[in-house]
Amino acid sequence: MGSSFIFDHIIMLKDIDFKKTEDIAIAIVPEGMEGETMWIAYFLNMGNNTLETVIVNSKGYGELEGKAVQTSTLRWLLGDIGPQTVCKIEEMPQDVSKLTNEFWVSYYIGDQIYDKKYIFVLDSLRTEHLVSLPILDAKGVLIK
Repeated sequence: MGSSFIFDHIIMLKDIDFKKTEDIAIAIVPEGMEGETMWIAYFLNMGNNTLETVIVNSKGYGELEGKAVQTSTLRWLLGDIGPQTVCKIEEMPQDVSKLTNEFWVSYYIGDQIYDKKYIFVLDSLRTEHLVSLPILDAKGVLIK
């Protein structure tokens, strides 16, 4: 086997057929008293399929007190998540809630991979943006 065999069988990211994600969302819910709010990020599977090997990467970035900041990238293996199920991702201190927060979700249904990025832009985590959340008895900021 020569090197051409190896190059002929390498799968590039551009060759993977990422299907459109449906029926999943990220919700961030405030918890605590006014002025001391902790925000909790949740993964919502609102569909009828079990999602396999759910992985979430999260990070925050922006400016605090005039200085550029970026949090560490956190990687969460949520595992398999059944239909109509909510799974807690992380707690976000108030300082982090003041940044742009990004969640990159990957999962499988059967042998098909799905992938989507959710971005909560600066100032989106505010009480005036809260909505009633599906399958979670709470109010929060939701991105589908």
